[in-house]
Parts: sequence; structure tokens; C-alpha cells
Amino acid sequence: MTLGQSMRTNLLLVRKVVNFIFGAIIVLASPIVICSPNPSAQETSSPADAGANAEAAGGEYSPLSREYHLKAAFLRYVAKFVEWPPSALPAGAINICVLGLVPSFEAFNSINGKDANNRTINVTKITEVNEARGHCQILFVTKTEEENSKKIIDALQNQPILSFGDMDHFAEKGGNMNFYILNNRLAIMINPPAVEKAKLKISDRMLKVVTVVPPVDQTTKN
Repeated sequence: MTLGQSMRTNLLLVRKVVNFIFGAIIVLASPIVICSPNPSAQETSSPADAGANAEAAGGEYSPLSREYHLKAAFLRYVAKFVEWPPSALPAGAINICVLGLVPSFEAFNSINGKDANNRTINVTKITEVNEARGHCQILFVTKTEEENSKKIIDALQNQPILSFGDMDHFAEKGGNMNFYILNNRLAIMINPPAVEKAKLKISDRMLKVVTVVPPVDQTTKN
């Protein structure tokens, strides 16, 4: 074998190793298919169904962008199974507001204009929690607002707004719902007393595919 042939062979080997390692990194970094955290649930329509199309369409996105496409699909799914007081709903629409910064707002744009129970989803950014009053039906609180999560929850007390945190323990602190990871899968945790206090109703169908927060003191000081 000549020196040139040897160098070409070594280069091919290096490329194969790099491709293998890079592929492994992508697999490890990619979010796993979202599913019901309740293994006993026998639903034909679940958050996994809502996110399946987003994941399939997200092949050209980075793993982090794809994660937020899945989360956006979750929010659309949630919007279909929450009942708001009629006076809290704008005509023909459901407003999903995003408070804080996200790695990919394009992911939320992917559900903008989509249908949820014959209502059009409108996704908007807000910079202050007070902007949510009288406007938002779902408030998605991003990880960049984690330090302010308790203040945000307090500001929404008795408001017909579904507060949804993108961080662990948001529901345990008094928020309505939050994303968390269960067995490497994206799942939803819910705080029923907080949801009831917000004058919202969650479909029994959805309650079968979410996790209820551990028993905690749900009382708040006014």
C-alpha cells in the first residue's frame, strides 16, 4: 500500500468514527417520544399523538428546537381539554402567551393559527405577568423566569388563566401545570386544587394521562 493510499484509508476511518460519535450525540440529546406518564391509561388520543407529527416534522431542526416543537404540541393538546369560563374566552380564539425567553420561538409559531375545539390558537410574547390578565388563556412560563415563578403564580391567583411552567416543581409551588421528565420522556404534572381555584375545568380524559402533584399544602395567604 502506498503512502497516499494509507492516508486515504486512515481518513475514511476517521470520518466513520466522527460520524458514529456525532450520531450518538444526536440520539442522546434528542428528546424521547412524548407519552402518557400513566402506564395504565388506555387513551386513543394522548399527548404522544399531539406531538408525534411535530417530532416527525422536526427532523430538520436541532434537538433543542425539536424539544420545543414537542412542547408546543403539548400546549395545543392541553388547550383542547381545558374549559374556561365563557366570560374569560375571546370570540373564536384561545390566546397562549409566552413569558420569558425560549431557545426556539419558531416552535410556538408552529401552533399559531391552529385549531383547538373550533377556536384559533393565537401565540404571543409578553414581558410582564400583568399583561396576561384579561388576555391570556394559557400562560407558558419559561425557564428563564424560574426565579420569579412564585411571584408569577401569586400574581395569577383567582385568574381564569392556566399557568404552565417549563420547569420542575412549578405545579407544586401553586402553578397549574408543568413539564417534567419521567423515564426520559416528556410528561405533564398538574395541581388540581390550583386549577379549580383558577375556575378552570380539566377533562377527565386528560386527567388520565397526567401526573397529579404529591399531597402538599395548597393554602395561600391573601
